Amino acid sequence: MPPPNFEFFCVYNSAFGPTEETASQALLYFDPPGLSENDRTRQMGMLMAIEKFASIFSKDSCSSLVTKKARFAMYEPEPGYWMVFKVRLLTLEGRKAQLTKTQSFGTSSSSEASVDDPPRRKKQSVYVDDISESALARVLRRAYENFQLIHKGFVHVAEKHGIDVLRRVLEEFYSWYIPHIDFGTLDMTNALEAVHYLTLDTTAYSSAITTLQSLASCFFPTAASVLLYRHQLVHFTTTQGISDVSHILPLYEYITHPETGKFSDSVVNQVKPKGEPVISTMPTGLRDSRELEGSNDAGSVGEDRRSGPGTGDLLRRGLGISSNQPVAKFSGFLIGPLGNDAVDGGPLKLYIGPTATETFALMYQFEEDLTVVFLIPASFVDDEQMTNLRTWSFYERLQEAIEKDFRVLLGLIEESINSSRKGSESGRYIFHENITLGIKSSVGARRNTVVTEDIVDSLNQVHDVIQRKELGLGQLWVKTGKEYWVGANQSDGNALYSVLPKHDASLLDIEGNKGPFHNVNLVKV
Repeated sequence: MPPPNFEFFCVYNSAFGPTEETASQALLYFDPPGLSENDRTRQMGMLMAIEKFASIFSKDSCSSLVTKKARFAMYEPEPGYWMVFKVRLLTLEGRKAQLTKTQSFGTSSSSEASVDDPPRRKKQSVYVDDISESALARVLRRAYENFQLIHKGFVHVAEKHGIDVLRRVLEEFYSWYIPHIDFGTLDMTNALEAVHYLTLDTTAYSSAITTLQSLASCFFPTAASVLLYRHQLVHFTTTQGISDVSHILPLYEYITHPETGKFSDSVVNQVKPKGEPVISTMPTGLRDSRELEGSNDAGSVGEDRRSGPGTGDLLRRGLGISSNQPVAKFSGFLIGPLGNDAVDGGPLKLYIGPTATETFALMYQFEEDLTVVFLIPASFVDDEQMTNLRTWSFYERLQEAIEKDFRVLLGLIEESINSSRKGSESGRYIFHENITLGIKSSVGARRNTVVTEDIVDSLNQVHDVIQRKELGLGQLWVKTGKEYWVGANQSDGNALYSVLPKHDASLLDIEGNKGPFHNVNLVKV
């Protein structure tokens, strides 16, 4: 079933249905599927009209529309191809029923009619626009980036296979992708293009670099590599065409999302127990903080939310290991071989970076905590390398090397994490760095850093306003209820969001105050 606030999602290209008689052909995908063809075409016609009307006033494509009862996010990822989300806004009564806190930020309307109202007066519903505009826009872009990661793009599929195949591919991809988006819990952290970095001491970090370089030189000399501890990035090595952390961001977001692996998606091999996520520790928003008490993105191991130990029977059968042999945590290929004979068709192809570089991908997870991804540009793979990538013995050697090196590395990383727990900040802040896309947050790290619903709403509003480039704001503060000031300081694309418990302070007292976290560093190596 679609999420509670979800109205519809569609992909269309008006060039495929230029006349009134052929208008329905312009619609390439529509969710939910139960709507009649007339209703779908009518919705698409309205979107086309909005698109054309907005083009009169601006050269930029229309990206959002807000009505009394709904919010639209619109995105044109490729020329002529439009993607649209429509999310209906909750009424004040519906919002109160959904939240633990009954008072909604910025709204003082009563949810009950007065006994003195004239009987002929119809009570009008008050709609609460509590969905972050920038978060909804980012989720829409991410929906395209994840499609591009696997299929390269709409134009590529249409030109290579035809429009009918494009419709089928869109159906296969988005029919399972869209239902896993919880529109009702989106907040400003969902709007950030962000990577969670792991802070390590020099010994552990140097060991991580040496381990990756050693594996690459032996097996993948032309590959980029990504090393994760749970959902946190430890190290990233580059190669031609994959040279910036932004190039791997769609892949990072895809594999670290707690839903990935719970369904068959043609990317991640189903070698873990059914229903178990690939990586389950990634916080999906500020509202996760109640579940994440005790975790610390800034450097602690955090609460382990895994549902249970993995068994990896398929991989162990392929390597001749008994399935009855006790295994504490899952180790095995998540992207790679599936049998003990020649690997049919070669390794998985993904499309990485702004130019959708055709790339062969392998991913291995060690004891559920360390995950390594090798990305080999297809243009660098010669006949000998392709033969290796299609031979099971190659993966046996690779697994043996990874298991040997990662066992030592995991111990060093966990030792570094445990030693860094002491003296961690306890206030509420979120820091986002522009160049590395790094994010560091204390929200949910401890019981006294959990945020309430009104703080989440305030952070959403502050983020949406300060990100508007035409305003040119470097600092913005709002008061939340009677207890907190919520604000943001921005410079050169870097942003620090703080929650200050100064109920008796005035705006003059707050301005210029970045809180106790103005020297926050993402990586200290």
